[in-house]
Amino acid sequence: MERHVTLLRPEPGESPAQQSSPSLPTDLLSQAAGRLRVLALLYAFVFFMAGIFPMLVIPSDRAQLFSSFIQWGPSAIAIGVALLVAVVLRGNRISLSAAMRIGLVFEVASSYGIALAEFADPRGLAPSQVTLYHGLSWVAVWTLLFTIVIPSRPRRALIAALASVSSVPVTLLVLIASNLTPLRPDPGQFFFWMVFPYLLVVCMAYVGARVVYALGTEVKKARELGSYHLEEKLGQGGMGEVWRARHQLLARPAAIKLMRPALRGAGPADPSGDPVRRFEREAQVIASLRSPHTVDLFDFGVNDDGSFYYVMELLDGLDTDKLIRRFGPVPAARAIHLLRQICH
Repeated sequence: MERHVTLLRPEPGESPAQQSSPSLPTDLLSQAAGRLRVLALLYAFVFFMAGIFPMLVIPSDRAQLFSSFIQWGPSAIAIGVALLVAVVLRGNRISLSAAMRIGLVFEVASSYGIALAEFADPRGLAPSQVTLYHGLSWVAVWTLLFTIVIPSRPRRALIAALASVSSVPVTLLVLIASNLTPLRPDPGQFFFWMVFPYLLVVCMAYVGARVVYALGTEVKKARELGSYHLEEKLGQGGMGEVWRARHQLLARPAAIKLMRPALRGAGPADPSGDPVRRFEREAQVIASLRSPHTVDLFDFGVNDDGSFYYVMELLDGLDTDKLIRRFGPVPAARAIHLLRQICH
């Protein structure tokens, strides 16, 4: 019976224990960390363009912008926090789990930044404008967007969403208690204007988080059926890719040549026959070699996505191109020594 394996590319630096933990696949977490950095930059850009830029270009508002800290402080702090998160997430300087924790903290902090920018200005809280509070704050949009784009465990997503939407009622309560606004809603009005709608937003965010997390864990379960983890692409040709790989249970590294379904027709037309048949013959020839100067072939089969592969011994060292680029022309004696091994 033909064996099937599933190949998974892990995040460098993750231990086998981490890779087998019941969480999202590492490549999905890596993509989420990248999206988190983009979200932080987008947050800073939109906050500046919507909250500060219009007041800078309008002369009558420019002086008012810098008249008090409450006019520009919350927006400036929120933008600074977003840019700091983007800098911290740049590159691979922190682990994926740390990046996800930073993301949840940023979701809450950025929501408070939005609420402060929207409600901290006393002019926006006049009794004549009380009908504005029947609408939802941008905090609701940000919380839903963040929960769907940045996946996390549903319980963590629920806690972060509750903490995020609390920014609206907490900000208003602080303003009312400090007598910074003439608004004095009764408890019923306050609950149905500032609490109840955001509880509904949290419910929607939680459902979205469960769906996204369930999809990710299903991908992880499917991928963990196999034996190999792809770690680094070593090269690619017209029909196949060669990867550095690691077995889940064995310490021995390996090189895997993989012919994905999308690559079967990527190369030039081959008069010698079907690409799959050529790939099989190539694996059979390698397996038949017995020279100490050739690699051993460990396995051959079909991946779950239809990709053909074979697993070989991994050799550490330089190929001739890197050897010449790094050290210059090969001396004649060494060239003869290498050619004799090739002829063998």
